[in-house]
Amino acid sequence: MLPPPILTRDQVRQFDQIAIERFGIHSLVLMENAARAATDILCQKTAKSSSVILCGPGNNGGDGLVMARHLHLRGWSCKVILLAEREQMTPDARSNFEILCKTRVPVVAGLSISTEAFRQQIGGFDWIIDAVVGTGAKPPLRSPHREFIQMANLQKAKRMAIDIPSGLECDSKLEKQENGVVFNADLTVTFVAPKPVMQTTTGSSLCGETKVVDIGAPQEVFGLLSE
Repeated sequence: MLPPPILTRDQVRQFDQIAIERFGIHSLVLMENAARAATDILCQKTAKSSSVILCGPGNNGGDGLVMARHLHLRGWSCKVILLAEREQMTPDARSNFEILCKTRVPVVAGLSISTEAFRQQIGGFDWIIDAVVGTGAKPPLRSPHREFIQMANLQKAKRMAIDIPSGLECDSKLEKQENGVVFNADLTVTFVAPKPVMQTTTGSSLCGETKVVDIGAPQEVFGLLSE
């Protein structure tokens, strides 16, 4: 069975739920697979380098935390800026946060810092990786995430988005995005299938080069998705 050409926000939720509940794959395993696949793509694109990963409170942020660990394993210079309070984090994101804190990867509490301090924290890296909000979030971005994404877009570093650029409306089919600030990615690694907005001219431009990777769930999940 071939993957569908696109997955909507609701189908993404269904996909994960079916994989977890009907196939018995733990959500932490899906997160690990997704982030490792994203790491593989980045490492194929560039030699050992440096990155700063912006992580929000949800599972998209959890993907970023796992990715930081895998980049560290591959010899990258890596730093995480956590744009969330610990109590706001999803259980899977918190689990991976606790793992990462036991490594030598520096984690900066960035939610309450000034925009200027944030600019200094993200300076000097080859890649800025966006794991602030994923497909489940609905734009526009709120402060301070909005200001931090604006600042990230101004840097000379290359930019990578995990699953979807923060601020981009997953299900939008409009050619013009009118939802405010969006992370402007050079590379987006999206999971399982492309999302509707990626089929639009503006969405495609904001995603940059898009790569689709699987998260280790069986193909049979696709046959169980509702429209």
